[in-house]
Amino acid sequence: MTDREYPRQRVTRGEHDWVMAWTSERTFHIACGPGNLTEAPSMFRTWASEDVAGVL
Repeated sequence: MTDREYPRQRVTRGEHDWVMAWTSERTFHIACGPGNLTEAPSMFRTWASEDVAGVL
């Protein structure tokens, strides 16, 4: 899973409504606004589950 890239993505809907995700140095990173604490892990799960599906 750590070898896969995740191009930097940023979704901005407002000052406190944003989420950004990317990979760097074989690590998945996420940053988000206070209202996006459930959306951010969802992005990680989608990325991680795609990799697991490719292994099975």
